[in-house]
Amino acid sequence: MNQNYVPQRGVDFDDFIGSLFLKEHYGLTSPQFTPVFCPANANHDDDFIGIRISGYATKGDGKLVEKIAYPSKNFTKEDVERIFDKTVLEDGTVRYSPKNVMSALDELYIRVCYSKEEGKEDNLKWVAGIAGGEVFRLSGERRVYQPKDAEL
Repeated sequence: MNQNYVPQRGVDFDDFIGSLFLKEHYGLTSPQFTPVFCPANANHDDDFIGIRISGYATKGDGKLVEKIAYPSKNFTKEDVERIFDKTVLEDGTVRYSPKNVMSALDELYIRVCYSKEEGKEDNLKWVAGIAGGEVFRLSGERRVYQPKDAEL
């Protein structure tokens, strides 16, 4: 990718209120937004805080639609403590579950990054969320996602 290229709004990405975008594009009238802690795995090298989007489509086949909105920023230790309760299991495994006020977000602000490849789905990134009437976002630096199978 050209390092001098500046992404342009409307060509490369657009920002939306999550529930309005999901209603228009997927027919989700009452989507649920839930923060999830995603540890590093075979597809990505670093941990991130994603937002699970789920709901039943009102157009088309009416099936359950589930997506993950990736973060636009990296998280800090304070972000994790603010969003999740940490539980250490007997075998030493650490599990993060959203705090009560964060378990079902009121709204989500998303950035849709348009795919340049034919037939490939657009990428959803979350910019900010509203939980209990308060806006929150991640405090880290801008996140640059590099999948493990990407060509360099």
